[in-house]
Amino acid sequence: MKRRCGFSCAAWVVPVTMAVSVTSAMGERAQTTLRYNPNQPGHTNTYDTYIDRNNPSTNYNGNWYGHITRSYEDPNRPPDKNTLVRFELPSWVYDSSVTIHQAKLGLYVYQLFDLDRDGDWVDVGAYRIAAGRDWVDSQATWNVFKGTSYWTTAGCENVPYDRSGTADSTLRFTKSSTIGQYYEWTVTSSVTAWKGGTANRGWIMRAYNFDGGPEEGISVNLTESSTAERRPKLWVEWTQTPVANADGPYACPYLGNVVLNGSGSYERDAGTIAQWYWDLTGNGNYNDAYGVSPNLSYDYLVNTLGLTPGQTHTIGLKVYDDDGEWSQPAYGSLYIAPEPAMACMLALVGLAALRRRCRV
Repeated sequence: MKRRCGFSCAAWVVPVTMAVSVTSAMGERAQTTLRYNPNQPGHTNTYDTYIDRNNPSTNYNGNWYGHITRSYEDPNRPPDKNTLVRFELPSWVYDSSVTIHQAKLGLYVYQLFDLDRDGDWVDVGAYRIAAGRDWVDSQATWNVFKGTSYWTTAGCENVPYDRSGTADSTLRFTKSSTIGQYYEWTVTSSVTAWKGGTANRGWIMRAYNFDGGPEEGISVNLTESSTAERRPKLWVEWTQTPVANADGPYACPYLGNVVLNGSGSYERDAGTIAQWYWDLTGNGNYNDAYGVSPNLSYDYLVNTLGLTPGQTHTIGLKVYDDDGEWSQPAYGSLYIAPEPAMACMLALVGLAALRRRCRV
């Protein structure tokens, strides 16, 4: 029986997407996508607000919009308005069995800010906020990230104490950029860093460069937008390692055969198990048998692999899935029956030992 999803599937609804071919050996990666779409199952808390250099003590939390603008050509000078956004990630994302393949931050752009002439452009990047800046959306301003805790440099501008110096990804907006749609920034590096133990403080969206002139940039919908389909979104494509099940115990009769059973192994994501690898000698090399149900002869086990008749051997199974990921090993036991003469001798030895104990 194939079991799905090692976590509570009732709490997290995860649509399945098919990604492009990874390698010819792995085929298509059957990834599972966690969609942080507002008002859909699986969407956890989102925090956002914007901060304004010209109003450094004002908190704008509660507005349905945010701005990302710049009026200085010098990239070493701060932008005018930055937008902060953070998504809570569910606990299972941090499980060692989960691999993050890609993450994208989606913001709905409803307005171009003074990008009204040919040749106008502005570059907007998603910069990871430093672990020590646990900003609060209802308190953050240009000057402080919460309460009376000040950014090292106003506007979350210090590298590395306030934010990273390199954006996860950037997008350029021009006069011809379409408004009224989502734009996506690839933020895989940040989500991977958070999974690895770095505290999740989200991103500061800032215009780091532009063509010069008056204040230019974009305006985006935030969590308070009355239209749920325009709120910030996060897409996380992930896979989980499969789970091996060696089943057993097994017994191979003298000069007979034994069929192993790895069908209890299963995938925890949307993929499939591609191959079963068995270690029957206990040497850690999973190359003694292959397949979900290998049929093994006494001769192969004893004369080829060197297993000892009359003994119980620990065997191992690892499975490999279509994402190219290995399971942890699972173990079972395999008893090799001795030849009849040896069996009689073992029985007599056992009986003699029992009699000696009885006399004592």
